[in-house]
Amino acid sequence: MIPKYRELLLLLVVIAFCVSILLCTTDLLLISSPAFNEPGDHHTYLYMAQHPLEPASPPFAYRFLYPWIAHLLPFDIESSFLVLALFCTTMTGVFLYLFLREYFSVVLGLVGVVLYYSLEYGARFQLYDFWLPDSMAFMMTAMAFWAISTKRYNTYILLTAAGVLCKESILITFLVYFLSIGNADTTGIQRYINRATIKTMAYSISPALLVYIVSRLVIPINSTITYDPLYLLSTIGYNRILTLGDFWYRYLITSWGLLLLVLPLLNPVVDLLKAARKYLPYVIGVYLQLFVASNNERLIVLAFAPVILVSVAGINHVTKDLQGKLMMLVASIIYFLARTLLGVPFDTSDPFLPQAVLVAFVFVIIWLHRIKYGRAASVLS
Repeated sequence: MIPKYRELLLLLVVIAFCVSILLCTTDLLLISSPAFNEPGDHHTYLYMAQHPLEPASPPFAYRFLYPWIAHLLPFDIESSFLVLALFCTTMTGVFLYLFLREYFSVVLGLVGVVLYYSLEYGARFQLYDFWLPDSMAFMMTAMAFWAISTKRYNTYILLTAAGVLCKESILITFLVYFLSIGNADTTGIQRYINRATIKTMAYSISPALLVYIVSRLVIPINSTITYDPLYLLSTIGYNRILTLGDFWYRYLITSWGLLLLVLPLLNPVVDLLKAARKYLPYVIGVYLQLFVASNNERLIVLAFAPVILVSVAGINHVTKDLQGKLMMLVASIIYFLARTLLGVPFDTSDPFLPQAVLVAFVFVIIWLHRIKYGRAASVLS
């Protein structure tokens, strides 16, 4: 669904408000910042932008799209990265809204956008470390979900082919694509495991895989640094398993915030099962990144699109009229402001009590509106 002029203007106002608040309340990782001199991936991407034809260490060398675009922008290098991150962060909200509008009203679409910007390791982290390609990877992920939901499959194929040059995590969206192109005339496993679906899937994924393989064959890399996924799996992945009990809080509550874990529970069980059938494989695929990468929360929140979808569906189920939806929009903005202004430093666990208070606030709003928890029309099938 393409929004009309006034709807688009309203969307841009909401996004501009959220991004401006994030920009004003986040200590950016500027070159002049003391933290900039600490070890980190930002040094590699800065080097790639300043020396686009020089070999870089893997896997960064294969993710050249973001720093190369920054190199081409007509600003100084720091401003180019920041402008590009702001653009991608804004467009992520736009395409997430377009995705949500396939299922919900204007107001609930805006609620979903505000909830996205409340993620500590979503837009806030991407603006903080604007040197990383995460903002572009999130934008392409939102575009992918929009393209799949609107059956713009050719657009999706081109998007994934380009997306692997930004970050290979775009390939995980093929799990959603595969479950969306199944034969609707059949049921069970035959809906997906049939000649037509497999042929379509092979045709669709081939361009992205080709770009992925060719880029690793032809792009020169810094040979002094090895990058072996099997080695990462045996070290990082093994340690993840051993420390799972210690880090579960960060993998769930710190990553998403308590509210986005509670709102999906407002949906009827049958609707949650429908959503799980379509999106759970993608969420699992996103979480599996933890076994080959050293980052935590900023990898996990890549599953933002389906998580926000089922969260907004929960709100939709308990708000029966426009007044209730508008109250939830106001509540989501207050929640965003509280999460942003009370945000904890990165790489630390988000305290439970403040989050519980915010969740209680949202549910008080629901109670004050005297919403009945009757069954609503499903939007997750």
